[in-house]
Parts: sequence; structure tokens; C-alpha cells
Amino acid sequence: MKHLPDIPILQTKLMPPVVRKSFVRRTALVDMIEKGIDEGFMLISAPPGYGKTLLVADWAAQTQSPVAWLTLDSLDNNLFILNRYLRAMLENIHITIGDLDEELPPRGDASEHLNSILTALINQRANAASDVSLVIDEYQVIDNPRFHEAFTYFLDHFPPHLRLILITRADPPFPLARFRAKQSMLEIHTPELAFSLEETDQFLNIKRNLNLPPEKVKDLFEKTEGWITGLELVSLSLGKSSLIDQPGISLSGSADLTLEYIVDEVINQLPLPTQEFLLRTSILQNLYGPLCDHILEPFSKVGESRTILHELYHANLFLTSLDSSEHWFRYHALFANALRHLLAERYPDQVRGLYLRASEWCDQNLMPDAALNYAASAKDDQRFISLLEKYSLDAIRNDRFLDIVARVSQVDENLLAASAWLSMIQAWGCMLSFDLESGEYWLRKASRLAENTTTEGGSDQKRDFIHGMITAGQSMLAAFRGNMNEALERSAQALQLLPPENDFAHSFALVNQGLALSLNGEPNRAIEVLENAIRESRNSGNWLAMMIARINLGEILEDTGQLNRALTVFSQSIQFLSSASVPISAFEGVIYKDMGSIFLARNELDQAELYLRKAIEPALEKRVLINEFDTHLRLSSLYQARGDLSQAKKELTLARGFSMHSQSPLDDLLLAISDARSELLQNQSTVAQKWAQVFRFDPKIGLSNLNGVPPSLQDNIILLTSRYNLVQGRLIGDIEQIKLATRDLEVLLDPLDKAGLVEHQIEANVLLALAYHEMDQSQEMLDHLGAALRIAEPEGYRQVFLDEGIFMSRLLIHYMAYLKSSKPHEDLPSRSFVSDLLFRLTAGEPDLPVSEPGASSPAAVDNNMIKLFTAREREVLQLLSRGRSNAEIALDLHISINTVKRHLNNIFMKLGVSTRTQAFRVAQTRGLIR
Repeated sequence: MKHLPDIPILQTKLMPPVVRKSFVRRTALVDMIEKGIDEGFMLISAPPGYGKTLLVADWAAQTQSPVAWLTLDSLDNNLFILNRYLRAMLENIHITIGDLDEELPPRGDASEHLNSILTALINQRANAASDVSLVIDEYQVIDNPRFHEAFTYFLDHFPPHLRLILITRADPPFPLARFRAKQSMLEIHTPELAFSLEETDQFLNIKRNLNLPPEKVKDLFEKTEGWITGLELVSLSLGKSSLIDQPGISLSGSADLTLEYIVDEVINQLPLPTQEFLLRTSILQNLYGPLCDHILEPFSKVGESRTILHELYHANLFLTSLDSSEHWFRYHALFANALRHLLAERYPDQVRGLYLRASEWCDQNLMPDAALNYAASAKDDQRFISLLEKYSLDAIRNDRFLDIVARVSQVDENLLAASAWLSMIQAWGCMLSFDLESGEYWLRKASRLAENTTTEGGSDQKRDFIHGMITAGQSMLAAFRGNMNEALERSAQALQLLPPENDFAHSFALVNQGLALSLNGEPNRAIEVLENAIRESRNSGNWLAMMIARINLGEILEDTGQLNRALTVFSQSIQFLSSASVPISAFEGVIYKDMGSIFLARNELDQAELYLRKAIEPALEKRVLINEFDTHLRLSSLYQARGDLSQAKKELTLARGFSMHSQSPLDDLLLAISDARSELLQNQSTVAQKWAQVFRFDPKIGLSNLNGVPPSLQDNIILLTSRYNLVQGRLIGDIEQIKLATRDLEVLLDPLDKAGLVEHQIEANVLLALAYHEMDQSQEMLDHLGAALRIAEPEGYRQVFLDEGIFMSRLLIHYMAYLKSSKPHEDLPSRSFVSDLLFRLTAGEPDLPVSEPGASSPAAVDNNMIKLFTAREREVLQLLSRGRSNAEIALDLHISINTVKRHLNNIFMKLGVSTRTQAFRVAQTRGLIR
């Protein structure tokens, strides 16, 4: 089978039309363009047939600056296609955007790519030393608002050393009034383009050699109102028709002008073979000798079409040459419409066959887009679908998946619904635009069609690929919705079907591998693979895979304690999403939730609340239930950290509502863990006891029901079980139950270390320190608390310590004394970090103002705080508050000054301060002094 490349660049679109000798030179207009174009850009806007394009082509042939030309067509509304032509046009005048590829957005984001091309052009021209000219013809075919918006921005920042002409049949949707006010635009419209009486005489009598008397010239001028195409048509019929003598004929070029009669008068005067040629070839968008021969083969002698085309062109019969070699031509649009109208009248039974033969020739000669267009014009749905499937398979094999996605998206959905292959591509097109609901709809349709489609010999690769892509799509949807077990299962199935050499498909392989490594406890390898997945999916335009890889990379970095790197990944992802041209706020919600979790772990509660609230704000479209569920769980933890237990309960209730909607056992388990942990942190165990019964928990033997728990949550269950043992043992004074907690936690430490789960490592060591403290094993307590602090300090983990409240305060005071008595060692956590934790536990923010006497009522007594101090320390604190010196305190209490200093040192440590003034402020705030 021949190689079918992606839709090629048509060089004829990048060439100005050839100006024929019969063209009437518009010297005044050419001078107007040349003089005015340096003042800004030029807009030439008029109905068809007023010579806009040929006028500019004549100017382009005379101007001194290099000229790049682009003729637009309706397919250029697809920005993927348009961007390719814009770059090709610029390269024709040696403006290369390619060297900026590393700065341009990936090709999957066509809108951003367009903006970057235009911005690069602005910057390149701003630093240029000479002028270049750009001509964009047929602008009226563009109806893509993203292009209008980007081009308006370009015109607002129009650079020096660039000359631009836009040719259009209707004014574009630009802020023209603003451009006129700024005098940054020169306009040429119908009144300037219409032939004057003198130009009409020159055209008819000199160029057409009709030798008409002045009154006839004037009559034709008045009837055509200077409309050039009308004059061309009339001139061809003169001498063979009484048309100009018929009253009531309007030739003004208005939308309701009937050309069929005029063209019929012209055609009827031509030899019959020429008429037949014109009629049958009128179905072609572009005319080429061999193509014309192919469609005419059943009707006329083959091999003469190129000669006929040349004769018609040089006879000025509404043919435009598309290249300087005169191989490709195009009929004037109005002339072609009239010809097709006559073809349908005379040979209605031939029209479909002509289109099909044109489609056949284009398919054989590697012109896929034209082949598809002709098949569509023939209304042959089966052929159209067959061709599109064929081109799609080839595009995918050659890593041009996005090109074919763009083409399929333009097809009527009723046609797509008949093909499993095209339904699958449409599904991916929707998902790559982050329209997940539509993507899921088309995946289901593709799956049903694929199951009902039988495959014949030689089509195994196609069958495997479609099933692989459907399964990969289902995997992506499952991953996005948080169902990682299903995602991994389907992704593994897809990998067995998808070709490994295909970059687009390989993106899924890397994402799957990264997620699997993460779940299997290999985070470092998972990070490396996901970073590769991000690069590869970015290069291949697989945006859905890229965003899932980004989010999971950030979450793994967060789990492994690399909070700064995680924040960088999340921040860069938000920047990407904010500049994207498609609604993808569902991803924003997930990222905001993860960023909020990081700030919560660091006890930066205001920032945490800001991001967690943004994750579920109503403005976000297509929010995901699993994300809202997780976010409310985190908000519950945040309010508990603030001591707002009522609001914490409300957030758990909201999470429970989302859990009911999701109908997922995993959500119920997460909710139960959060609820039980919240209660245990309050040193209560009622809810936890009920939870323990569900898992058949026996304090003597531990858990006996982990079989149904996903591996990723088993650590959470063991931590919670150990916490339950600690709290319950503390409440009932059962040292053996506390020992059970230490037994489970000591076993858990090694797997947590190997898995790199930093926050769980910290919590496990914290719980061990608390347990050993209850058991009066000071050295073990110090060892585990030190391990927790050393792990936590580099990335600023605080909340895991602060959650433990007064119990952690006691441990930190002991540890501060241990730090003071120990020799400096690089493995020890810093005193400032320990002091900061003590300060947050006991004093709140460090910049609390000193209360003015009598300004407000005294603060409520913090009974938990009072328990930290001995009776003698409380006496010293009261005297300190009255401004007593050390000597005065020693005298009042009948103790030595050194003893006073020792008491003050203990007070400072317990309050988390370092000066007498700070001690007074904190003690007053906590209600410790009156």
C-alpha cells in the first residue's frame, strides 16, 4: 500500500495569481497601496468580481519588498491547518519561526500556537532592518473566533517593517472603528475598485478589442456599475446576443444577481466539445490535466485536457492559473457555480459519477483531503467513511494522530456513528478537548460497534489498535475519576494491543507504568517514568495523558516529602491550564486541592483554605465528585487544626454526601478513617471503637480484615489502628495495649521508608514517640521524635506534630532540653524548628499585640497549658509579669538566683519563647497570668 502522508501543504495557496496581459492596469490604485501601506495595514474589502486579488497581485509584482502570499479556504478554520500555512508563508520570505520551537506551545494547543507565531512575528519584525510584505486573500472564509481574536491582538501590536494586506469579500469582525481612529488602517472598498468610465472603455475596446461606440460603453458602464466580472461576462456575449439591448437587466454584482443566463449565452456560443468539458470539469475545485482526463474518460478522448485548459486560460474564459507553470487552474467561483447549475440541469445522472471519479483519482495520487471532499459531494457515505478510516490509520501509524482528529471533528456525527474506528477517534478528540462526557459517549459507541464488527484477514493490526485505543481511553477516564484500579487494569490491557513505536499510544504506556510503580511502592522510578510521560505526551499532543501524568507526578512528590518540587509542578500546571483555550477546570480543581494539602501539611492554614476553597468553587466547570469528596475531607482536617470542631464536622458531613453519590466503597473507607482519626485526635475513641469492630479488630492480635483494603490505604489503616491502641491504652491505663501500638508501628517503619512515604513516616515516628513517652522509655521517645523532626524540617512539615496538641508539647519540651544538653550534630533537627513547633502549639502567632491595661477582659485560662508548669514555675511567672528582676524573684521566693534562672529557662522552653517580654505576651494571651 502506498504511504499516505498527512494533508500536504498546497503550494498554490502560497502563490499570488498570475496577472495576464489582458489585465487593465490600475496605476492609481497600485500607487495608493504602495504609498499607504507604510502607514499601517491595508484592508481591501468588496464583493466578488471587483478585481481585488489581481490588483494586489499586480502591486506585488512591482513592489520592492519581498512578498509572501496566502490564499485561505474554509479548511483553514482548523487552527492546526492554518498554523502550518502561516509558518510556510513566512518561510517563503525567510522568516523562520522554527528556531523558536522550544518556546512555542506544543502543537496540541493550536490556539496558543497561533498566538505564539504572531507574537514571534511581532518581535522578529520589531528588530528587523528592512521591510517585508504579507498578503492574506479570501479572509471572509474564516469564521473561527479564536483566529479573529488572535489577529486583532496582532493588529493592535502591529510591528514596524511589516506591510500587510488583507483581501476579503466582507469586512472582518475587527474593531475597525478603533483602527480608523488610530489611523492605523488604510481601506479600499467597492467605490475605489469599480471601473471608471475610462477604465471600462479601455477594457472593452482595447483589451477586448470590441470597438464599441462611446454610447454603448457608457450604457454598459451604467448597467454594470463598474463591476468588472459583469463587464467580462457581457463582453463575451456581445455580437452573439442582444443582451445589452434588453431593458431591466441588472449587472451590479449584488447577491441576487442571476449569472446563469449570461453564462449560458457565452457557453452556447462555444463549440460543443468545449461546452461538455466546461460542464463536467466544473465539479473540480482545482483543475489539472490528468485529473480532468480521468473524470472525462467515459465521455471524451483522454489526454487532451491540459491543452484545452491552456486554450481556455489564454482565451480569458474565467480561468485563474494557480502556478507559474500553468499546470493547475481554478474556475472563477461565479462561473463555476453557473456551470454546475447547468450540469445538474443537462446531465443530472452524471454528477455523482464525476465526483466519485475525482475522488478516486485524488486518492490514487495522495491527495486525501480532496478525495474526501469529492466523496462527500457525491453523497457516497460508504466511500467517505472507508477513505477516512484509511487515512486515519495511516496518520496514526505515522504519529499524526492530532491531524486526523481535527479532520474527523469536521464530519457529520451521523456518519461517524456508523464507524467504530471514527467513533473512537471522535472520542479521543473530545477527551483531548477535555469534554469527558462526550468522550465517554463516543467511547461507548465505538466499543459497541467494534464488538459487532467482524475482521477479515490482514486487518488484525487495525482491530487491535481500535480496541487498544478504546481501552486506553477508558483507562484515562477511570484515572481522571480517581478509580485507579480500573485505570491500571484497562491500561495494561491497552498496552498489549497498542504498537509500542507509536508516540501517541506510548504516552499511555508511560503514564500506566508510572502509576503502577507508584502503587507498587517504587516512587523514585515512578517519578522518572512520569517525567518522561509528560515530555512524550507533550510532544505527541496527548494533553489528557500529559495532565494526568503531571497531577500524579505532583502527588507522588507530595507523598515522598518533596513538597517544594510538588508545588512547582502544580503551579506550572495551573499556568498551562490558565493559558489553554479549552474548558479544563476539572483539572484545576484537582491541582488546587493538592496545593491546599501541601499548605495544610505546613500549617499554613490561610493559604491551605484559599486553595481548598478554590478547588470546589462553583465557577469551576465539570467538577469531579471524587475531587470534591477529597477536598471536604481536607477542609475538615484544616478546621480541626484551627480548633473549629463544629465546622470540621460540617465538612465531614458534606464529604459523606459526595460519598453517597459516588457509591464507591473506597470513599466510605476514606470517610471512616478521617472520622475516626478526627475523634482520636481529641483523645476520644467512641467512633474508632465502632470502626474497629468493622475490621474485626482485637487489641491482643491486631487487625484481621485487611484483605479488602487497597494496598495504597493499608498504611492508613495500620496508623489508625496504632493510634487507637495508643489513645485507648492511655484512657484506660493499659500499658499492654500501648505496647501493641509500638509493635505494629515498628514493623511499619521499614516499608514506609522503602516506599518513601514521608508524611506517614513522620506520623509513625510521632506515634511511637508518644507511645514510648507513655511507657516512660525516654531514650526511645527521643529517638523517634528526633527521627520525625529530622524528616519533617527540610520541607516544613508541621501539622502532623501540631495535631497531637498538649501531648506533643510535653515531648517537644523534653526534646528542647535534650538539644540544649547535646553536642551540635548535623543529624539533629534545628532548635529553631523545634521552638517554632512549640510556639505554634502554645502561643499561636508570634506577633500577638500586648494588651493594654484595662483594654479588654483577661484571656480565658488555658488549662492544658497550665498543666505544663510546676507550682514554683507558675509563681516565677507571676512575679515576672510584675516586672520583678531575677534578684527580686529570688528574694521573694527565698531561692538562689541560679534557681530562678533555671525556672525561667524551663518557662521559656514551655512557652516557646526566648525573652522575658515574649514570655509575658504569650502567658497573658493564654490566660496564665492575671
